[in-house]
Amino acid sequence: MADEVIDAETSSWTAAIVCLVIFCTLAGNFLERFNNAYWFSSDSILAIVIGFISSLPFCSPNAKNNRPDKHFDTIFFLYLVPAILFESGYALNQKDFFRNFTAIFLFAVFGTLLSSIVTGISLFHLAKNDYIVGINATSPKEGLLVGSLLSATDPVATLAVFGSLNVDPQLYSLVFGESVLNDAVAIVLFQTFDGLPDESRFHLSASEAFSALARFIGVGLGSISFGILFGAAAAFVTNKVLTRPNASSEVTIMLCIPYLSFIAADSAGLSGLMTIFFCGIVMSHYAKYNLSEHGRQTTHHVAHTLAHLAELITFLYFGFTILPLVAQSCDLAENQEMYMIDWHFVGWTLLLCFLTRAAHVLPITLLLNCVLKRDPSQKDSRIKPSTMFMIWFSGLRGAIAFALSLTIQGNNRVYIIPCVVAVILFTNIVLGQSTAPLLKLLNIPMGDQALQPP
Repeated sequence: MADEVIDAETSSWTAAIVCLVIFCTLAGNFLERFNNAYWFSSDSILAIVIGFISSLPFCSPNAKNNRPDKHFDTIFFLYLVPAILFESGYALNQKDFFRNFTAIFLFAVFGTLLSSIVTGISLFHLAKNDYIVGINATSPKEGLLVGSLLSATDPVATLAVFGSLNVDPQLYSLVFGESVLNDAVAIVLFQTFDGLPDESRFHLSASEAFSALARFIGVGLGSISFGILFGAAAAFVTNKVLTRPNASSEVTIMLCIPYLSFIAADSAGLSGLMTIFFCGIVMSHYAKYNLSEHGRQTTHHVAHTLAHLAELITFLYFGFTILPLVAQSCDLAENQEMYMIDWHFVGWTLLLCFLTRAAHVLPITLLLNCVLKRDPSQKDSRIKPSTMFMIWFSGLRGAIAFALSLTIQGNNRVYIIPCVVAVILFTNIVLGQSTAPLLKLLNIPMGDQALQPP
């Protein structure tokens, strides 16, 4: 009876994914013993490597055309990212987050806007002048889409190093807070640019620019309001409705209400991901304290486990897609696109990522320090040059950028997806693995030293 209900191919792929997750977890646990000041194993990089190795059999001449490539972007945005962003909001260190909220807000909102627009317009002009291929040279829309998805930072490897070495709380808070808020902002910005006209000779008038900005602000504020509303509803339910709570019912409520907020916001044309993030923040501040001690601990561990699994599966799939980008024998499957890499496109994109990040991190840091300098009580809150450099260095790209690239339509997606994959690989492997030695080189406080008052 089960064989008639369960598709054999789906069952096989599910078993393969579970085995890869188990192997990745065991391998990561084993490699942790070799961590030191100059080397730090990262679960994200390990998952990419394992995913890459697991794709090798599908590039043999006798491989069957049954790669699991279809609809991953739907699975990612509907099931995986909500778990990641909810846990980010729910586990947020609110004291450090709100202490540095002005800096986080400026980096995540104004920094993301600047990076997206400058990168997008620059790519458009590079394509227009035949320096690169893979971007529409007659309309800036496609360039802006690529710019917005590349503005989504995802420093998983860097934050893992920060957490393990117990770096300066201010540095951790700034990088972590910017990354989670930046993801939500980048997604809203991507959706805003995606709603622009598709004409080949597209020209953005002042009224259209104002309309796009108003939509961006409206979606952002509406999404935050939805998150606060559902977070307050969760606090009310856990305080007034659950008269005889137990861990099972508490965890069910604490996980279902934020996911409902995600679905409701998305159905209303808002950003469900931004909504579920702020819902997690509100629930952590109010609803969490209505739970029993057992329910509180169980909710924390379940949310963290779901987010960790979502990240592992995403990076495994990411590694699985690398080989088809460079080996044509992997592109022979039915309905499989023939990817092409333009190294000029990749090189210019990497350069723009570094330059645009520096272009907003440096002035925002100087501005904040100038303001804080006038208030003697805020002397310790000023951002040091070493901290500013690490914030710039922590601009890794990851799961959000990859998943957004899969949603881009048109002929140029065969260039855009490989470019995004190359940027993610470079930033995670080169920058991610350089984090630990760079912290030592810059003499950034770690461990007990980081907790001492200045």
